[in-house]
Amino acid sequence: AEVLVHEAPYRVVLAWHPGGPPRPASQLDVRFTPVDNGTQVRVVHSGWERYGDAGPDARRAYQLGWDDVLGAYVEAARAAATI
Repeated sequence: AEVLVHEAPYRVVLAWHPGGPPRPASQLDVRFTPVDNGTQVRVVHSGWERYGDAGPDARRAYQLGWDDVLGAYVEAARAAATI
């Protein structure tokens, strides 16, 4: 990934290109917001139009992947909160 915007500690925007060229980069906008007893993390993954006809399938595949990845962080945070 390439960092496009860094506004510590609240936001980071990345040009996201796993696998590298020739795949186009999509974009991740990750925001961190303090909330009672923790931090809300909001991830917006955009730029699917850059994939042309493959965009909808790529988006669906990533949605499942983000659920798994972010779910692991949620579980780790819950476990740490109970220690």
